[in-house]
Amino acid sequence: MQVLDEIRFNDNRILLKDNLVKSPILPKISRDLERDVVVQGDCEVQGAVFARNLEVQQGPLRVKGCASALRKSDPLVLARSAPGQEQHS
Repeated sequence: MQVLDEIRFNDNRILLKDNLVKSPILPKISRDLERDVVVQGDCEVQGAVFARNLEVQQGPLRVKGCASALRKSDPLVLARSAPGQEQHS
């Protein structure tokens, strides 16, 4: 798994594949509200994720923070990762 301490965006789409992201993926300017995040393999984000579209083509995706997407075509299903944790959707 490749460790990413900081993510810099040059376009409106980020592709994650076998990454450990050690920072949140959040908009900093209004243009970032149109950003898509695509996951193609085992990934963990140690912070919140915000995207116009959050697409998990192949998982798992673990987010240690909140996850939000503007356009939701399918329901977001979260599985328990440890006993005692609540599920939210």
